[in-house]
Amino acid sequence: MQRFSRELIKRGEGSMNDLIVWLQIFTLVLLNCYGTQGRPESKTGTVTLSVLDSFGHARSDCHVTQFASEEPFKNAEYKNNFKKYSGENIPYAVYTLFLRCDDGKPLGPIYVDLSRPQEFVVVGRWRNMGDWVTGPDPRLAVSVETDAETHLSDRAWVKVVGVYVDSAEVDEVNPQTHVAGFYKIVPGRYLVILLDSDRVICTKAVEFLQELQPHAKMKVSVSASGCKVDGLGSIRPLD
Repeated sequence: MQRFSRELIKRGEGSMNDLIVWLQIFTLVLLNCYGTQGRPESKTGTVTLSVLDSFGHARSDCHVTQFASEEPFKNAEYKNNFKKYSGENIPYAVYTLFLRCDDGKPLGPIYVDLSRPQEFVVVGRWRNMGDWVTGPDPRLAVSVETDAETHLSDRAWVKVVGVYVDSAEVDEVNPQTHVAGFYKIVPGRYLVILLDSDRVICTKAVEFLQELQPHAKMKVSVSASGCKVDGLGSIRPLD
């Protein structure tokens, strides 16, 4: 009888030790999930805005009017978390951003996916007080010339990409006139990229300057040694 009792006690001690081990493991899992303070881990970040005009000049005359998310926080609004262009303690989510500047024009919507501790967002817009109607002709015409040793195929094309404004426009190089036309470009800084099928032939930085003379022209000269850009009218090469 005493022997049987000792066996039960040993088994009970073993079961108790196993229970203690499992409780320790469970506690570690909880701490890993909810943090050492017994609270959920922080899933918030800081959003920093850089507000620029289309030439890259900083703007200090704007303020956040909306920074809202539908999911996972229904109708969550965090514009009050911003001090000027920096917002802190903002939960991870996808947000819609609007700003308003002293000229009365709103900037937005800009979509911000906050999924890390620090998020940097560039907001670039052309400073324009009203409609800019320029007629049926292209605002920018890019002519392409080649030397005797250089040939482009009929699939050559030009892409104009805004450096500070979020815009891009493409057009083929007309095989007869050797000109590509762009109709949506606004004053600002751009990269003009000449491509032929899957090859990048030339990349040049330019400024589109004058609003009063919007129909600008530029010439891209391509040779075996490279390419160069000549600005005509409202175009100024930057290199």
